[in-house]
Amino acid sequence: MSDSKPSTKKKEIQEFKTILEVLRLNDLEKLPKIFIYVAQESFEFDLLVDHYKQLYNQLNEPYETVIYVAEEGEQESLFSEMFNMSMFSSWKLIIVKSGSNFFKPIFTEAYKEYVKNFKRSLPHLDQKISLLIHYDKKEIPTALSSLLNDKFAFLKNKVLYPNERLKELENILKNEKITFEPSASDEFIYRIPSNFGAYIKNIQKLKTLIPKKHYTKEDIQEGLFASSEFNPFHLVDCIFQNNRLEFHKEFSKIKEHEDSTGYILSFLTNFLNRLDEVRKAKILFQVYKTQEESEEFFKHLKMEGFSSGRKYYVKERLKKEIHVFNNEVLNFCYDMIIDLNINVKSGSIKEKKFYFLSKFNALFELIR
Repeated sequence: MSDSKPSTKKKEIQEFKTILEVLRLNDLEKLPKIFIYVAQESFEFDLLVDHYKQLYNQLNEPYETVIYVAEEGEQESLFSEMFNMSMFSSWKLIIVKSGSNFFKPIFTEAYKEYVKNFKRSLPHLDQKISLLIHYDKKEIPTALSSLLNDKFAFLKNKVLYPNERLKELENILKNEKITFEPSASDEFIYRIPSNFGAYIKNIQKLKTLIPKKHYTKEDIQEGLFASSEFNPFHLVDCIFQNNRLEFHKEFSKIKEHEDSTGYILSFLTNFLNRLDEVRKAKILFQVYKTQEESEEFFKHLKMEGFSSGRKYYVKERLKKEIHVFNNEVLNFCYDMIIDLNINVKSGSIKEKKFYFLSKFNALFELIR
């Protein structure tokens, strides 16, 4: 049997499970000098940057912040900033955004010598320099890990499973030193995308708009879905309530000068989710007919984390909706969503709002 010791190289790659673990480190010496945030969206990366900046500000010493956004020629500048002494300050925070595009040229043959010099210089990186990278893909490529000599920390954006949502929400609320009443938690979980970053973003938004310690369902609706702003959830509700007048009223909140593409796509995503609920409920009501089987019913709808009151409300709503949204209506809706998604994204229709409304007017005629 070989008595050789296993390699410890990989142990120098430190993984954080959530952004909260990072935010609880209140000392620059405890924070990683090289940190990669791995996700297509950037909200948690912004939190990460703000946290580092806050601790740099507490030094009471001057420091530099250098930001790279994947423009041509910036790769050489990164090397200079990391490994050369600064004229202005010994402390330096280096931020790389759009990391996939920034590092792409470095991984080519043309940068072979650059990579060698970078890896050779990295062990001598000054402890007063921090490098934060937003790598806007789902995984860190081997080439980037190798470039950094497998010595860095990373955090991946966390998508929450149904059985995790309430627990993680409560962890965030505890960290933010606020509480939700049960119906507020239900409303938040139901309406906010099941994404750790989205949870933090919206909780901090709520605290800013309605500063208090305890929040109700009405606070969630008022603070996060203000009536003066376009609300894709309310627009979906109008369809399932067969309320054409309120539907047009809500849609009119998209101002004429605004590009409606993002709003329409957001609405279509929520509309598709509700249609899928109805389609699944049609089958589940036939399979799970007794009260004892209710938990299985909600598990298949990914709602097992909701309170009993919310579950009752959802079940009664679905009973009504499956009668209105029969197979003919469901097929019409799915075909319409595919059509709208393709046309809106491709930009093949000039009057997106008019085209959108004409489609849904046809739907209202079908379900009236």
